[in-house]
Amino acid sequence: MKKRILLSFLLLAAPLAAVTVTAPTRWSILQTAVVNLDTAQASYTLHFYDGNGLPLALGIVDVGTVTFVHGVIPVNGSAVLQTAGGGSVRQGWAQLISSQKVGASHLQESRCGPAGF
Repeated sequence: MKKRILLSFLLLAAPLAAVTVTAPTRWSILQTAVVNLDTAQASYTLHFYDGNGLPLALGIVDVGTVTFVHGVIPVNGSAVLQTAGGGSVRQGWAQLISSQKVGASHLQESRCGPAGF
């Protein structure tokens, strides 16, 4: 039986309206860690959806712009996925599917100021 975990996220990656050219921007990066909790290697698929349940294309570092990510995690291992930032404000959720025991968590980092500041 495949197990499913739902993750919700809010990705603020676009500059906010500014009164002056020097006004700060807000940006955000989302990191998701998928952890293998099983005694064998674990295959997983992580699908991204927008607030309406439609596939959501996200820029993932070292992967590209995708609506899902598939991978295999060794015993006691983990996979960390990070959005590339940039683009428009997006809200959505993710569905993690695996037939092995896996866990997931995500961390959102938001800052006010230029990206990388």
